[in-house]
Amino acid sequence: MEKYFAAALTSVDQIGSKRAMMLIKHFGSAREAWSASEDDLLEVGLSEKIVRSLVSLRQKFPHMAEEIMTRCEAKGIGVCGRDDDDYPDELKAIDDAPLIFYYKGTLQPSAPRISIVGTREITPYGERAALRIAKELAREGITIVSGGAHGIDTFAHRGALEGGRTVAVLGCGIEFLYSIRNSRMFDQIIENGAVISEYPPKMHPLPGQFPRRNRIIAGLSRGVVVVEAGETSGALNTAQHALEYGRKLFAVPGSVFAEKSRGCNELIRRGALLARNADDILNLFDPNEIERRDEAPTIARESKKINRKEIKRRAEPQLEGDEALVYALVDDQPLDLDGLLMKADGASEKILTPSEILNALLTLELKGLVMTDEHGCYSRG
Repeated sequence: MEKYFAAALTSVDQIGSKRAMMLIKHFGSAREAWSASEDDLLEVGLSEKIVRSLVSLRQKFPHMAEEIMTRCEAKGIGVCGRDDDDYPDELKAIDDAPLIFYYKGTLQPSAPRISIVGTREITPYGERAALRIAKELAREGITIVSGGAHGIDTFAHRGALEGGRTVAVLGCGIEFLYSIRNSRMFDQIIENGAVISEYPPKMHPLPGQFPRRNRIIAGLSRGVVVVEAGETSGALNTAQHALEYGRKLFAVPGSVFAEKSRGCNELIRRGALLARNADDILNLFDPNEIERRDEAPTIARESKKINRKEIKRRAEPQLEGDEALVYALVDDQPLDLDGLLMKADGASEKILTPSEILNALLTLELKGLVMTDEHGCYSRG
Protein backbone atom coordinates (compact mmCIF):
# COMPACT_ATOMS: atom_id res chain seq x y z
CA MET A 1 0.00 0.00 0.00
CA GLU A 2 2.92 2.36 0.57
CA LYS A 3 3.29 3.25 -3.11
CA TYR A 4 -0.42 4.06 -3.35
CA PHE A 5 -0.03 6.55 -0.49
CA ALA A 6 2.94 7.95 -2.43
CA ALA A 7 0.62 8.23 -5.44
CA ALA A 8 -1.89 10.12 -3.31
CA LEU A 9 0.82 12.51 -2.10
CA THR A 10 2.04 13.28 -5.60
CA SER A 11 -1.56 13.97 -6.66
CA VAL A 12 -1.47 17.12 -4.51
CA ASP A 13 -0.88 20.33 -6.45
CA GLN A 14 2.79 21.41 -6.17
CA ILE A 15 3.91 18.20 -4.47
CA GLY A 16 6.19 16.48 -6.92
CA SER A 17 8.59 13.62 -6.39
CA LYS A 18 11.22 15.70 -4.57
CA ARG A 19 8.78 17.21 -2.07
CA ALA A 20 7.09 13.86 -1.57
CA MET A 21 10.46 12.21 -0.86
CA MET A 22 11.24 14.93 1.66
CA LEU A 23 7.92 14.34 3.41
CA ILE A 24 8.39 10.57 3.44
CA LYS A 25 11.87 10.93 4.88
CA HIS A 26 10.63 13.28 7.60
CA PHE A 27 7.51 11.33 8.61
CA GLY A 28 8.91 7.85 8.02
CA SER A 29 6.44 6.72 5.35
CA ALA A 30 4.08 7.99 2.67
CA ARG A 31 1.13 6.83 4.78
CA GLU A 32 2.26 8.97 7.74
CA ALA A 33 3.00 11.95 5.51
CA TRP A 34 -0.46 11.72 3.94
CA SER A 35 -2.17 11.77 7.35
CA ALA A 36 0.11 14.35 9.06
CA SER A 37 -1.48 17.33 10.83
CA GLU A 38 -1.44 20.84 9.35
CA ASP A 39 0.98 22.05 12.03
CA ASP A 40 3.38 19.18 11.35
CA LEU A 41 3.23 19.81 7.61
CA LEU A 42 3.95 23.52 8.11
CA GLU A 43 6.82 22.66 10.43
CA VAL A 44 8.46 20.61 7.66
CA GLY A 45 8.59 23.75 5.53
CA LEU A 46 5.60 23.41 3.22
CA SER A 47 3.87 26.65 2.32
CA GLU A 48 0.38 27.33 3.63
CA LYS A 49 -0.96 27.04 0.09
CA ILE A 50 0.47 23.54 -0.39
CA VAL A 51 -0.72 22.43 3.04
CA ARG A 52 -4.22 23.69 2.26
CA SER A 53 -4.16 21.74 -1.03
CA LEU A 54 -3.11 18.55 0.74
CA VAL A 55 -5.65 18.90 3.53
CA SER A 56 -8.44 19.78 1.08
CA LEU A 57 -7.66 16.75 -1.10
CA ARG A 58 -7.48 14.52 1.98
CA GLN A 59 -10.85 15.75 3.21
CA LYS A 60 -12.43 15.25 -0.20
CA PHE A 61 -10.90 11.79 -0.67
CA PRO A 62 -10.10 10.36 2.78
CA HIS A 63 -9.43 6.91 1.28
CA MET A 64 -7.56 8.15 -1.77
CA ALA A 65 -4.75 5.57 -1.66
CA GLU A 66 -7.24 2.70 -1.61
CA GLU A 67 -9.29 4.35 -4.37
CA ILE A 68 -6.20 4.74 -6.57
CA MET A 69 -5.35 1.08 -6.09
CA THR A 70 -8.91 -0.05 -6.86
CA ARG A 71 -9.24 2.15 -9.96
CA CYS A 72 -5.85 1.14 -11.36
CA GLU A 73 -6.61 -2.54 -10.89
CA ALA A 74 -9.98 -2.11 -12.61
CA LYS A 75 -8.42 -0.25 -15.56
CA GLY A 76 -5.41 -2.55 -15.90
CA ILE A 77 -3.00 0.25 -14.94
CA GLY A 78 0.13 -0.68 -13.00
CA VAL A 79 1.78 1.55 -10.40
CA CYS A 80 5.56 1.27 -10.15
CA GLY A 81 7.43 2.69 -7.15
CA ARG A 82 11.16 3.22 -6.69
CA ASP A 83 11.46 0.12 -4.52
CA ASP A 84 9.81 -2.14 -7.09
CA ASP A 85 11.94 -4.55 -9.14
CA ASP A 86 10.38 -3.23 -12.37
CA TYR A 87 11.59 0.33 -11.76
CA PRO A 88 14.35 0.98 -14.37
CA ASP A 89 17.77 1.51 -12.78
CA GLU A 90 18.74 4.19 -15.32
CA LEU A 91 15.68 6.25 -14.41
CA LYS A 92 16.21 5.71 -10.68
CA ALA A 93 19.74 7.14 -11.03
CA ILE A 94 18.62 10.67 -11.96
CA ASP A 95 18.22 13.10 -9.06
CA ASP A 96 14.61 14.02 -9.88
CA ALA A 97 13.30 10.57 -10.80
CA PRO A 98 9.55 10.12 -10.30
CA LEU A 99 8.64 8.65 -6.93
CA ILE A 100 6.02 6.52 -8.67
CA PHE A 101 4.69 6.21 -12.19
CA TYR A 102 1.64 4.62 -13.77
CA TYR A 103 1.94 2.27 -16.71
CA LYS A 104 0.24 -0.09 -19.12
CA GLY A 105 2.17 -2.82 -20.89
CA THR A 106 5.43 -4.49 -19.91
CA LEU A 107 8.28 -2.45 -18.44
CA GLN A 108 11.34 -4.67 -19.05
CA PRO A 109 13.57 -2.52 -16.79
CA SER A 110 16.88 -3.95 -18.04
CA ALA A 111 16.18 -3.46 -21.76
CA PRO A 112 18.68 -1.20 -23.59
CA ARG A 113 16.86 2.00 -24.55
CA ILE A 114 17.37 5.01 -26.83
CA SER A 115 15.08 8.05 -26.94
CA ILE A 116 14.08 9.65 -30.23
CA VAL A 117 12.49 13.11 -30.06
CA GLY A 118 11.80 16.11 -32.25
CA THR A 119 9.34 18.70 -33.44
CA ARG A 120 5.59 18.22 -33.78
CA GLU A 121 5.65 20.34 -36.96
CA ILE A 122 7.28 17.57 -38.92
CA THR A 123 8.55 17.57 -42.52
CA PRO A 124 8.76 14.55 -44.86
CA TYR A 125 12.51 14.46 -44.18
CA GLY A 126 11.89 14.19 -40.42
CA GLU A 127 9.24 11.51 -40.93
CA ARG A 128 11.59 9.32 -42.94
CA ALA A 129 14.56 9.83 -40.63
CA ALA A 130 12.63 9.07 -37.44
CA LEU A 131 10.90 6.06 -38.98
CA ARG A 132 14.09 4.55 -40.39
CA ILE A 133 16.34 5.10 -37.38
CA ALA A 134 13.71 3.81 -34.94
CA LYS A 135 13.01 0.73 -37.06
CA GLU A 136 16.69 -0.10 -37.50
CA LEU A 137 17.44 0.29 -33.79
CA ALA A 138 14.38 -1.72 -32.74
CA ARG A 139 15.39 -4.57 -35.04
CA GLU A 140 18.70 -4.70 -33.20
CA GLY A 141 16.95 -5.15 -29.84
CA ILE A 142 16.91 -1.50 -28.71
CA THR A 143 13.72 -0.23 -27.07
CA ILE A 144 12.74 3.16 -28.49
CA VAL A 145 11.49 5.79 -26.03
CA SER A 146 9.54 8.85 -27.13
CA GLY A 147 6.78 11.17 -25.96
CA GLY A 148 3.68 9.82 -27.67
CA ALA A 149 2.96 13.20 -29.31
CA HIS A 150 2.26 14.04 -32.95
CA GLY A 151 5.21 14.65 -35.24
CA ILE A 152 8.60 13.00 -34.71
CA ASP A 153 7.35 11.09 -31.65
CA THR A 154 4.66 9.34 -33.67
CA PHE A 155 7.04 8.25 -36.42
CA ALA A 156 9.61 7.10 -33.85
CA HIS A 157 6.98 4.89 -32.24
CA ARG A 158 5.73 3.62 -35.60
CA GLY A 159 9.21 2.73 -36.76
CA ALA A 160 9.92 0.94 -33.50
CA LEU A 161 6.70 -1.04 -33.76
CA GLU A 162 7.80 -2.31 -37.18
CA GLY A 163 11.00 -3.65 -35.65
CA GLY A 164 10.43 -4.33 -31.96
CA ARG A 165 9.59 -2.52 -28.71
CA THR A 166 8.81 1.06 -27.78
CA VAL A 167 7.87 3.08 -24.68
CA ALA A 168 5.72 6.22 -24.72
CA VAL A 169 6.16 8.69 -21.86
CA LEU A 170 3.06 10.88 -21.52
CA GLY A 171 2.55 14.44 -20.33
CA CYS A 172 -0.98 13.53 -19.21
CA GLY A 173 -2.76 10.70 -17.45
CA ILE A 174 -2.92 7.29 -19.12
CA GLU A 175 -6.72 7.27 -19.25
CA PHE A 176 -6.75 10.65 -21.02
CA LEU A 177 -4.73 9.35 -23.97
CA TYR A 178 -7.70 7.38 -25.27
CA SER A 179 -9.51 10.62 -26.08
CA ILE A 180 -6.92 11.58 -28.72
CA ARG A 181 -6.43 10.53 -32.32
CA ASN A 182 -3.50 8.17 -31.79
CA SER A 183 -5.38 5.77 -29.50
CA ARG A 184 -4.85 2.82 -31.89
CA MET A 185 -1.12 3.47 -31.89
CA PHE A 186 -1.10 3.46 -28.09
CA ASP A 187 -2.85 0.07 -28.11
CA GLN A 188 0.00 -1.24 -30.27
CA ILE A 189 2.61 0.30 -27.99
CA ILE A 190 1.03 -1.40 -24.97
CA GLU A 191 1.14 -4.73 -26.83
CA ASN A 192 4.82 -4.26 -27.75
CA GLY A 193 6.20 -2.16 -24.92
CA ALA A 194 4.67 0.23 -22.42
CA VAL A 195 2.92 3.55 -21.96
CA ILE A 196 3.98 5.35 -18.76
CA SER A 197 3.12 8.58 -16.94
CA GLU A 198 3.89 10.06 -13.55
CA TYR A 199 0.54 11.88 -13.62
CA PRO A 200 -2.70 10.45 -12.19
CA PRO A 201 -4.59 8.41 -14.80
CA LYS A 202 -7.35 10.96 -15.52
CA MET A 203 -5.17 14.11 -15.53
CA HIS A 204 -5.52 16.32 -18.61
CA PRO A 205 -2.37 17.64 -20.29
CA LEU A 206 -1.14 21.04 -19.12
CA PRO A 207 1.78 23.03 -20.62
CA GLY A 208 4.03 22.71 -17.57
CA GLN A 209 3.75 18.93 -17.56
CA PHE A 210 5.61 18.38 -20.82
CA PRO A 211 9.00 19.76 -19.72
CA ARG A 212 8.65 17.56 -16.63
CA ARG A 213 7.84 14.60 -18.88
CA ASN A 214 10.99 15.26 -20.92
CA ARG A 215 13.31 14.47 -18.00
CA ILE A 216 11.82 10.95 -17.83
CA ILE A 217 12.37 10.43 -21.57
CA ALA A 218 16.03 11.36 -21.15
CA GLY A 219 16.42 9.52 -17.85
CA LEU A 220 15.12 6.20 -19.19
CA SER A 221 17.69 6.01 -21.98
CA ARG A 222 21.39 5.56 -22.68
CA GLY A 223 21.18 8.28 -25.28
CA VAL A 224 18.83 10.81 -26.88
CA VAL A 225 18.49 11.33 -30.64
CA VAL A 226 17.03 14.64 -31.81
CA VAL A 227 15.73 14.04 -35.33
CA GLU A 228 14.26 17.38 -36.33
CA ALA A 229 13.96 20.50 -34.16
CA GLY A 230 13.70 24.23 -34.70
CA GLU A 231 15.58 26.72 -32.57
CA THR A 232 12.85 26.81 -29.90
CA SER A 233 11.64 23.20 -30.09
CA GLY A 234 10.71 21.43 -26.86
CA ALA A 235 12.96 18.58 -27.99
CA LEU A 236 15.94 20.77 -27.06
CA ASN A 237 14.69 20.62 -23.48
CA THR A 238 15.01 16.83 -23.60
CA ALA A 239 18.48 17.26 -25.10
CA GLN A 240 19.46 19.49 -22.17
CA HIS A 241 18.26 16.84 -19.71
CA ALA A 242 20.34 14.25 -21.56
CA LEU A 243 23.48 16.33 -21.06
CA GLU A 244 22.68 16.96 -17.39
CA TYR A 245 22.26 13.22 -16.79
CA GLY A 246 25.43 12.28 -18.63
CA ARG A 247 23.61 10.61 -21.51
CA LYS A 248 24.94 10.53 -25.06
CA LEU A 249 23.34 13.18 -27.25
CA PHE A 250 22.85 12.60 -30.98
CA ALA A 251 21.34 14.84 -33.64
CA VAL A 252 20.28 14.14 -37.22
CA PRO A 253 21.78 16.77 -39.55
CA GLY A 254 19.57 18.75 -41.90
CA SER A 255 19.81 21.34 -44.62
CA VAL A 256 21.23 24.71 -43.57
CA PHE A 257 18.15 26.21 -45.22
CA ALA A 258 15.65 24.06 -43.30
CA GLU A 259 14.08 25.89 -40.36
CA LYS A 260 13.16 22.62 -38.63
CA SER A 261 16.79 21.46 -38.71
CA ARG A 262 18.33 24.56 -37.16
CA GLY A 263 18.14 23.15 -33.64
CA CYS A 264 19.75 19.87 -34.70
CA ASN A 265 22.52 21.57 -36.67
CA GLU A 266 23.25 23.80 -33.70
CA LEU A 267 23.45 20.78 -31.38
CA ILE A 268 26.00 19.18 -33.73
CA ARG A 269 27.98 22.44 -33.85
CA ARG A 270 28.11 22.39 -30.06
CA GLY A 271 29.35 18.82 -29.88
CA ALA A 272 26.36 16.48 -30.23
CA LEU A 273 27.17 13.25 -32.06
CA LEU A 274 26.01 13.12 -35.67
CA ALA A 275 23.38 10.45 -36.34
CA ARG A 276 22.85 9.50 -39.98
CA ASN A 277 21.48 6.04 -39.27
CA ALA A 278 21.24 3.38 -36.58
CA ASP A 279 24.87 2.32 -36.99
CA ASP A 280 26.03 5.71 -35.72
CA ILE A 281 24.11 5.02 -32.50
CA LEU A 282 24.65 1.29 -32.02
CA ASN A 283 28.30 1.89 -31.17
CA LEU A 284 27.00 3.04 -27.79
CA PHE A 285 26.11 -0.55 -26.88
CA ASP A 286 27.99 -3.76 -26.24
CA PRO A 287 27.21 -6.13 -29.16
CA ASN A 288 26.48 -8.97 -26.75
CA GLU A 289 23.89 -6.82 -25.02
CA ILE A 290 21.91 -5.77 -28.05
CA GLU A 291 21.96 -9.17 -29.74
CA ARG A 292 20.17 -10.72 -26.76
CA ARG A 293 16.58 -11.50 -27.84
CA ASP A 294 15.05 -12.98 -24.71
CA GLU A 295 13.24 -9.70 -23.99
CA ALA A 296 12.43 -8.68 -27.56
CA PRO A 297 8.92 -9.12 -29.03
CA THR A 298 8.16 -11.85 -31.55
CA ILE A 299 8.36 -9.53 -34.55
CA ALA A 300 11.94 -8.56 -33.68
CA ARG A 301 13.05 -12.16 -33.03
CA GLU A 302 11.64 -13.35 -36.34
CA SER A 303 13.41 -10.60 -38.28
CA LYS A 304 16.79 -11.88 -37.06
CA LYS A 305 16.18 -15.28 -38.70
CA ILE A 306 16.39 -13.67 -42.14
CA ASN A 307 19.68 -12.19 -43.29
CA ARG A 308 19.86 -8.61 -44.51
CA LYS A 309 20.13 -9.58 -48.20
CA GLU A 310 16.99 -11.71 -47.89
CA ILE A 311 15.10 -8.86 -46.20
CA LYS A 312 16.14 -6.49 -48.98
CA ARG A 313 15.17 -9.02 -51.69
CA ARG A 314 11.70 -9.51 -50.19
CA ALA A 315 11.21 -5.76 -49.84
CA GLU A 316 11.94 -4.99 -53.51
CA PRO A 317 8.65 -4.27 -55.34
CA GLN A 318 7.82 -6.26 -58.47
CA LEU A 319 7.56 -3.61 -61.19
CA GLU A 320 7.58 -3.62 -64.99
CA GLY A 321 7.99 -1.17 -67.86
CA ASP A 322 8.34 2.54 -67.18
CA GLU A 323 7.55 2.08 -63.48
CA ALA A 324 10.56 -0.21 -63.03
CA LEU A 325 12.84 2.16 -64.98
CA VAL A 326 11.74 5.24 -63.03
CA TYR A 327 11.82 3.47 -59.66
CA ALA A 328 15.46 2.56 -60.35
CA LEU A 329 16.23 6.27 -60.80
CA VAL A 330 14.72 7.27 -57.46
CA ASP A 331 16.66 6.70 -54.25
CA ASP A 332 16.83 8.08 -50.70
CA GLN A 333 18.32 11.39 -51.91
CA PRO A 334 15.45 13.64 -53.13
CA LEU A 335 15.68 14.72 -56.78
CA ASP A 336 13.51 17.04 -58.83
CA LEU A 337 12.27 16.23 -62.34
CA ASP A 338 15.32 17.80 -64.01
CA GLY A 339 17.61 15.72 -61.84
CA LEU A 340 15.72 12.55 -62.72
CA LEU A 341 15.88 13.41 -66.45
CA MET A 342 19.64 13.85 -66.21
CA LYS A 343 19.95 10.58 -64.31
CA ALA A 344 17.75 8.80 -66.87
CA ASP A 345 19.96 9.89 -69.77
CA GLY A 346 21.84 6.73 -70.77
CA ALA A 347 20.55 4.71 -67.81
CA SER A 348 18.52 2.39 -70.05
CA GLU A 349 18.00 1.59 -73.72
CA LYS A 350 14.64 3.33 -73.69
CA ILE A 351 14.69 7.13 -73.70
CA LEU A 352 12.11 8.32 -71.16
CA THR A 353 10.23 11.54 -71.90
CA PRO A 354 9.30 13.97 -69.07
CA SER A 355 5.65 12.95 -69.52
CA GLU A 356 6.47 9.24 -69.15
CA ILE A 357 8.55 9.89 -66.04
CA LEU A 358 5.80 11.98 -64.46
CA ASN A 359 3.14 9.37 -65.21
CA ALA A 360 5.32 6.63 -63.72
CA LEU A 361 6.07 8.78 -60.66
CA LEU A 362 2.36 9.36 -60.09
CA THR A 363 1.65 5.62 -60.22
CA LEU A 364 4.58 4.85 -57.91
CA GLU A 365 3.40 7.51 -55.48
CA LEU A 366 -0.09 6.03 -55.40
CA LYS A 367 1.51 2.66 -54.59
CA GLY A 368 3.42 4.24 -51.71
CA LEU A 369 6.79 3.52 -53.33
CA VAL A 370 7.71 7.15 -54.02
CA MET A 371 7.06 10.31 -52.07
CA THR A 372 7.20 14.01 -52.94
CA ASP A 373 8.51 16.66 -50.55
CA GLU A 374 7.48 20.29 -50.21
CA HIS A 375 10.03 21.32 -52.86
CA GLY A 376 8.65 18.98 -55.53
CA CYS A 377 11.55 16.52 -55.17
CA TYR A 378 11.04 12.77 -55.37
CA SER A 379 12.49 10.03 -53.19
CA ARG A 380 11.64 6.47 -52.21
CA GLY A 381 8.68 6.13 -49.90
